[in-house]
Parts: sequence; structure tokens; C-alpha cells
Amino acid sequence: MRSPAKRTSLADLLQSDKHAAEDIARLQRIIEDLQQYRRDMAERAAYLVSTQPTRSAELKRRRDAWEKKVYYYFTEWDTYPDGTRQRVSVKTYDGTDRHKAIADAKEYQRTHTGITVTFDIEKSKWER
Repeated sequence: MRSPAKRTSLADLLQSDKHAAEDIARLQRIIEDLQQYRRDMAERAAYLVSTQPTRSAELKRRRDAWEKKVYYYFTEWDTYPDGTRQRVSVKTYDGTDRHKAIADAKEYQRTHTGITVTFDIEKSKWER
């Protein structure tokens, strides 16, 4: 922005004033959007504090197409009543540790009663 004192033309001043007014209007819309965003975040924070998530876990088999290696992922999830999920923890096993991954998942299921553990460890159709 150039100083108004350095402007010598009335048309130049009017044009600069028009641009300044447009910028102010645009910034006011951005401020309103950000204020609404903050209200939405406060509402979500209140929801997260007031609701109890359901804990679940899953053991998944994934094949890395680039390295052609298999990995097993044991993941714990918190699921809220609205369906959103948050990952609590992930433990990765190499494909050679398949039996350890399954044993650890079953041990987790045995020690954490009431928590659902799903097993998705079959080969995909494209791997067969």
C-alpha cells in the first residue's frame, strides 16, 4: 500500500479506496468464518468431553506393493456415538511375525473383556 500523501491523482485515490474497501469486506468475511470455526470447535470439544467412546481393536494384514512385503497392523480405536473414530495406538508386525501378531491380538482380546477385536488377515483377492 502506498501512502495517500504520495498519490497525486484523484482517480488513483478513488481506485485505491475501492481496493481498500474490497479488502476490508473480504477480511471481514474471513473473520466471520474464523469466528464460526471457533464456535464449532468449542461445540466439538464439549461433545468429546461429554461422551464416552467405545474402544475396539483390529488386526489387519496389508501387503506393500512396492516392497512386496506383508505387514500386520494391530490398531486400537475409540469410536464416538456419531461414528467418528480416533486411533489410540498402532503396533506393526512384519509378515514373518504373523503368529506373534495373532497371539498378541488374542491375548489383548482375552485381557480386555468387552472390547471387540476384529481380524482381517486373509489374503486379498489380487494376491491369490
